[in-house]
Amino acid sequence: KGAVRSLSVNPGGQYLATGCDDCVVRVFEITSGKVMFAYKTPRPVTSVEWTPNGALNMLGATSGTTLYIFVPRVCATEAVNNETIKFL
Repeated sequence: KGAVRSLSVNPGGQYLATGCDDCVVRVFEITSGKVMFAYKTPRPVTSVEWTPNGALNMLGATSGTTLYIFVPRVCATEAVNNETIKFL
């Protein structure tokens, strides 16, 4: 796998997002190390960042000149995910 270029912990401290040279955004559950979410991009991922607003479940990532916004549903309750979708 490629080098990790960026990492970010969600506001609740439960999940770690990584952006890597292998062109994949991954979200890990910190306590277990399990990959909860993965998304392949066309280019290396240069940055990842969770929203600092704990009321939303949103992860941003850049790959090349593209900004991706994810709502990794496994990382929050249905109510939080629904609020996030409304916000977007």
